[in-house]
Amino acid sequence: MSKETTSMNGLPVIHHRAAGIDIGSRFHVVAVPPNLSEEPVQTFQAFTADLQRMADWLLDIGIETVVMESTGVY
Repeated sequence: MSKETTSMNGLPVIHHRAAGIDIGSRFHVVAVPPNLSEEPVQTFQAFTADLQRMADWLLDIGIETVVMESTGVY
């Protein structure tokens, strides 16, 4: 691991500017590192305007990597 890798609660932090998104059919919950935003967990509706607002927020705070999680019955 590189010198820049740090631990948070025992887990190594690999990407310091990453976001996690829980994808839902009606809304998406986005989490970013707490040092990047005063409100690091936000919920966005699944409409186009809300998704654009989510993308703008992620870009504004400097997010470089996004991971998505989605579960459901198909």
